[in-house]
Amino acid sequence: MSLYNSSKLVLVVLVSGIALFISTFGQGAAKADLEKIATVNSLSSIVLPVKAKVIDLTQTISMNAPSYSGKAGDFKYETLSTIDKDGYAAGAFYMHEHFGTHIDAPVHFCAGAATIDKLNPNNLVLQASVLDVRDESQKNPDYLLTVEKIKEFEKTNTIAPHAAILLLTGWSKRYLLDGQYRNADSKGVMHYPGFSVEAAKYLIDRYKISALGIDTLSIDFGPSEDFLVHRLVLSQGLFMVENLTNLDQLPACGAVVVFAPLKIAGGTGSPARVLALTP
Repeated sequence: MSLYNSSKLVLVVLVSGIALFISTFGQGAAKADLEKIATVNSLSSIVLPVKAKVIDLTQTISMNAPSYSGKAGDFKYETLSTIDKDGYAAGAFYMHEHFGTHIDAPVHFCAGAATIDKLNPNNLVLQASVLDVRDESQKNPDYLLTVEKIKEFEKTNTIAPHAAILLLTGWSKRYLLDGQYRNADSKGVMHYPGFSVEAAKYLIDRYKISALGIDTLSIDFGPSEDFLVHRLVLSQGLFMVENLTNLDQLPACGAVVVFAPLKIAGGTGSPARVLALTP
């Protein structure tokens, strides 16, 4: 049963989480069965048609996490009560929309476009293809994904229509290493890899992709001043995911990824929990 052939199925997927996996990897599950599955709250309490592995693609949010601006204050946490003093623990936080692992909504660069709360939930559960450019990124911090690299990938892998394309640069290993993630030079210019405009356009035109993701601060490479990939992708109504991690644990093709941003009214983006299911 295809994830893309049934909008009703996708709604069940979003309610239960487990139905997502069955709809993608299962063999002909009946609608009535999926509705029953939607009432189950625990992944471990149900027998799956095949074994699933859940991989967390989300960086931990903390005051030590790097930000695009490089300034302190993009994330703050305050303890409001403690168990010892109040009998319960609670806190509050302030956070930039585009901090940590987060999703960019089309309105981030396109006036009047969809805000984060208006993203179609059917598009937040996607098959994913992972392009590994770690070797290129290690040699050249300013590496841009090329169309030629994509065509090389296509020789041995099949990219699904409407998929999420995730770029594995290896940059996530630098996340908490002082200054190495932003990798700014003496003039303050950052250096890390990203998508090229040509590569993004190729993926949009050929596969009608739904999203781009990367394990760096931005889809556009570090030195970018015009954010042309942002402008292209978001103008097409797609969304983007930045500061991913653990992409090296995913297969080149075949994983299903759940993108879960906060439903912020009018938001230009949102921190997100991003989870992958692999067989």
